[in-house]
Amino acid sequence: MPFWDTQKLAEKFGDKTALINSDAINLSNEVSYRELHKLVKKAAEHIGLELPKQLIVIEATNNIETIVYYLAVLQLNHALWLVDKNLDGQSKQSLYRHYQVNKLIINDKVATLNNTSLNLSPELTLLLSTSGTTGSRKLVRLSATNLSSNCQSIIQYLPIVTSDVTITSLPIHYSFGLSIINSHLEMGAAIVVCNHGVLSAEFWELFKGHQVTSFYGVPYHFEMLLKLKLSRLSLETIRYFAVAGGKLLPAHVISVENYCQSNSKQLFLMYGQTEATARISYLKATKTQSKPNSIGQEIPAGKMWIEDQDGNAISESNVEGELCYQGENVMLGLAESVSDLELGFTTDILKTGDLALRDGDGDYSIVGRLKRFIKVLGHRINLDEIEEFLLGQDINAVCLGKDDLLRCFVKSPVMDKNAKDRINTLITRFLNIHSKYCRIDAIESFPRLTTGKIDYCQLGNL
Repeated sequence: MPFWDTQKLAEKFGDKTALINSDAINLSNEVSYRELHKLVKKAAEHIGLELPKQLIVIEATNNIETIVYYLAVLQLNHALWLVDKNLDGQSKQSLYRHYQVNKLIINDKVATLNNTSLNLSPELTLLLSTSGTTGSRKLVRLSATNLSSNCQSIIQYLPIVTSDVTITSLPIHYSFGLSIINSHLEMGAAIVVCNHGVLSAEFWELFKGHQVTSFYGVPYHFEMLLKLKLSRLSLETIRYFAVAGGKLLPAHVISVENYCQSNSKQLFLMYGQTEATARISYLKATKTQSKPNSIGQEIPAGKMWIEDQDGNAISESNVEGELCYQGENVMLGLAESVSDLELGFTTDILKTGDLALRDGDGDYSIVGRLKRFIKVLGHRINLDEIEEFLLGQDINAVCLGKDDLLRCFVKSPVMDKNAKDRINTLITRFLNIHSKYCRIDAIESFPRLTTGKIDYCQLGNL
C-alpha cells in the first residue's frame, strides 16, 4: 500500500488523526485519514482528472494544503516538482520557464503556466533540488519506486508505530523532511504540520500540546537543543530522536545519547542523500554510545561499499575510499534541462562523493567529501579535516576556498588582528603551508539554508 493511496489509508486507519493543523485557514484542527482522502480527492479534481501527464510545481511550505496537493499529484501520476516557497520570485520564474512547467500550485490555488504537452518519462514522479535556496537548475529525478522503496526501508528500521505523533521540524521540499511525512502516513501515525522554526516558542507549544513522540533534525537543530539544555525542554513524551542531513559532532552525539540513556529514549544516527530519495544508512541505537562517529550500515534492501580512486572495491577494514550505494531508492538520474525529463533510469550505482571508512563490524564512518578539497602548491587539503582540527582547539569555523587560497570563517562577533594571526598560525603549522595561502575572517553567525545546513554559496560570496 503506497502512502499516497489515500483511499487505502482511509480504509485502514479510518477516523484516526493523520494531520494536525497549526496554521492553515478553512481546515479543522485535526484531519483524519478518512478526511484526508476526501481532501486529496477534491484536490485531484481541482488539478484535472483527465489531463495527460504534466509537469506540476507545488511551491511548498509546511502546511496541510502542500501535503494534500502533494498526495493528489502523485495519485494522478503527474510529474511533481516541490519548490521552496521562500525562493525569490525572479529565480522561481526563471526555473519555471526553463523547465516549461505546466501548472503551478500555491496553497490550494492552481494556475496554468504552459499548455505545451511535454514528453515526460513514465517513470518520472518527483523532482527535488539538492541546492536549498540557491535556485540551481540541477534537479534529482525520482520515481514512484524510489519513493515507495525508501519509505518501506525506513519503517523497517525506525520504531514508528500507529500511535506516534511527529512534527514537521524540517521543510517538506527537503528530501529528509518529505521522507518523515511519507513514512508516518504509511504507518498511520499523526503529523503536526508546523511551519514555525525549531527555536520558536510556537514550535514548542505545539510540541508539548500534542505530546509529540519523535523528533527529527539536522545537526544544527541538535546543537541548538544542547545549548537550550535537553533537560529543560518538554521532551517527556519523546520515544526517540533521529538525526541526518550532515555530521553531528561525536561530542554532541554523546551528550544527546547520555540524555537518552538517562531518560529511556533512543537516538538514531542516519545518513542519506536526495539522490537516494532520502536515506542510505543508519546506526543501530544500541551502538550510538560506542560509535558516535558512525553512520552504521545500509538500510534494508540497500547495499553499501567503498571504492578506491580506480573504482575497485576495497575489502579491507579502515581503508579510506569513496562510499558507493545501490538500491531501489537510487534516483533515475539528474536533470538540468526539460529534455532530461524524457529520460528513464540513467543511474544504477550512486557514487556519493563522500569519503568513508568501514570498521571490522561493517559499520561505516564519513571522513570527508571528495569535493571538499583544495590544493595549495599542489598539495591536496581536506577542508573537513581542518574544521575538525580547529574544533579540537575550541574554534568553531567553516572552511572553503580555491586552489592556493584557504578561507576560514570563524564564528565570532569581532576578532582583532592578533586573534586572526593566532588562528592563521595554527592552521598553517597544521598544514605546513605559508601563511599567505590562508585568510581568516570573523563571522557572527553562519548563513544557513532552510534545511539548516551551511549555505556555502552565500559564505563564499562574502
